[in-house]
Amino acid sequence: MTLRDLEDKIRDERGGIPSTDSIAALALTMYLDAMVPTEENSLKKRHIKRVYGDIVEVKIGTCLNHLHEIDIVRRWFNGGRWLVIHDRRDEIVNDEDLEELLEDETDRLLDDLEPLALADGGTDDLTKREVVAEALGVGLDEIEEEVKKEDLTEDGEIWDWRENLETAIEAIEEEEKVNKGNDYEPIRILRNPYRYELTEKAVEIAEQ
Repeated sequence: MTLRDLEDKIRDERGGIPSTDSIAALALTMYLDAMVPTEENSLKKRHIKRVYGDIVEVKIGTCLNHLHEIDIVRRWFNGGRWLVIHDRRDEIVNDEDLEELLEDETDRLLDDLEPLALADGGTDDLTKREVVAEALGVGLDEIEEEVKKEDLTEDGEIWDWRENLETAIEAIEEEEKVNKGNDYEPIRILRNPYRYELTEKAVEIAEQ
């Protein structure tokens, strides 16, 4: 079999759709560039788009999806489906306890807020406590209860905690009249992007 056989296989499987030429061109170019079944040669979609975007006339994601469906391209995760990002430490912390991470950053945030007595009429200046209370839609004395979810037995509670913490921190950062401390940051959850490479089947068709 040859590269022509690989192209014919793709056209047999996906012939008749407008993106067939682009799908075939992407697969053949990936083979010529040695994107074969080794993890070292795999690329994320955004990298594939940057390298191969000029050779296709449709979205790179469309081509990759079609090639994956016909077992010409393999897609996989480097790690879990989600990435837990610790912004203050600038690290991926998937293996650490999320509740403990949130507890630490929340305590740091709360330590940076002014005392209730100062925020509640003790100064004419805008306080971080007021900014956070408004962002969360709670009273000045209800911030800890709202941000720091104490009962994590219900599904979704820990995600609410993370989102509330992020909302509070972003509100402080965006308010020009207050100054945020530097020792706390959000804990972010990001979708881990797929990595792509040709399958062993695709290489066999091209080389046998």
